[in-house]
Amino acid sequence: MKKLVLSGLIVLLPLAITYWIIKFLVNLITKPFENFFTTLFVQHNFFHEGFTIFSQEQLILLLSKIAVVVTLLSVITLIGIITHWALFHTLFYLGDKAIHNIPIVNKIYLACKDFTTAIFSPKSGSFSQVVLVPFPSAQHRSIGLI
Repeated sequence: MKKLVLSGLIVLLPLAITYWIIKFLVNLITKPFENFFTTLFVQHNFFHEGFTIFSQEQLILLLSKIAVVVTLLSVITLIGIITHWALFHTLFYLGDKAIHNIPIVNKIYLACKDFTTAIFSPKSGSFSQVVLVPFPSAQHRSIGLI
């Protein structure tokens, strides 16, 4: 019997602790913004009565917390996207500018950049066909782009 109780505790205790920690964090995060959504739901009379086991007040409180979490996650994701985009483009621009200032490397880099842009750009109509040309001698063939 003692082993069965201990096995049950081993299974349930981590679940209970996880539940309490998540509940604490959600309450900590949602508390400052909760009144805004609660007031919004009450003023617009979204919920006239409760739903199944929830009273009207409980339902409004629960949905306010969910709305706060969804809104915060959306804002955080949007800020992350903007930051990622801006940081990526800034670092790319600074790296490009640094390579342009290195004497011999800049010529090679610009030629490679122009070539890859011409080949991989979807808008580019730079090349219409690929051909084999006799180069550097008549016995050898090289790929040419027309």
